[in-house]
Amino acid sequence: MVYSSLLDLSRVVLGNLRVQNVWQMLSSCIGFSLLMLLCFAPPEASLAQTIGHYPPGVEGIKNGIIPPPGHYTRWYNFYYYADKLATATGADVNTNFRVFAYVTALRHIWITENKVLGADLGLDLTIPFVLTDLNLGPIEDRRFGLGDIFLEPVILGWHLSRWDFAFAYGIFFPSGDFKLTRPASPGRGFWTHLLAFGITYHLDAEKTWTFSTAQRFEFHTENKKLNLTPGIHYSLEWSLSKALKNNIEVGLTGFVQRQLTDDTGRGVVSDPNIHDQIFGVGPEVGVFFPGVKMHVGARILGEFGGKDRPQGLNSWLALTRFW
Repeated sequence: MVYSSLLDLSRVVLGNLRVQNVWQMLSSCIGFSLLMLLCFAPPEASLAQTIGHYPPGVEGIKNGIIPPPGHYTRWYNFYYYADKLATATGADVNTNFRVFAYVTALRHIWITENKVLGADLGLDLTIPFVLTDLNLGPIEDRRFGLGDIFLEPVILGWHLSRWDFAFAYGIFFPSGDFKLTRPASPGRGFWTHLLAFGITYHLDAEKTWTFSTAQRFEFHTENKKLNLTPGIHYSLEWSLSKALKNNIEVGLTGFVQRQLTDDTGRGVVSDPNIHDQIFGVGPEVGVFFPGVKMHVGARILGEFGGKDRPQGLNSWLALTRFW
């Protein structure tokens, strides 16, 4: 598995426990993504993970829909707390582990009037700032700084009477600082290419009931400081929502994220066959204020089924301004 500086340090505390890469996932980026299915994106929201950039759960209600042509500015606020460190079998390591992470990110989305293969063409940019407070036995670290910037130069959205489809390609830049001796570093230390696909079905003609899914694949490059290339990560997000009166929408959202391939490189010091995974589910509510052209969405998800990573609670608050 991927071992970040935190994992290397934790071995002193955990002895021979096979907790490797337990830090992986967590989040990253986060902020972002959130958006529309748009998938994908943002900000490193997570903890000391050294694996992927995309934080599962970023997208909630209607996560597989691309908005119509126009400009949209979204302000993401992501909060993560965990006090369980799951091993490769899902058991709790039982160390004095605690992590709190806060990510605030600004994302601007531009869906143009241009068409490609019948789809609306767009692009977006997300700039995240990450605060991480981490404790593992005698190890403590706290850092705040610019995270890894996310650019999606290609966004395609198809809109049919009852179906919506989406595709996007994006890339995470290693703009955030990454240090081997600082497990709470705001950057991941490598580039990541992301492919996303979204499918949405409106269960009724009025489109008050909607089921949406978004799938993302992360292809990572080498972290040269660790001499390690994380394996491919897969994320699936889903939501079932109902539009109510007074521009209110409620729903249930969930996700699953799993590493598909082994980590590679001279820096791999644990069993490469151990792949991290996590599941999450929770409620969401959104309100649109037409007078100020703003949408406010809030969501909280409890994680379960974690392996080789932290497991806890994450919550999101996103404000979107339509221009």
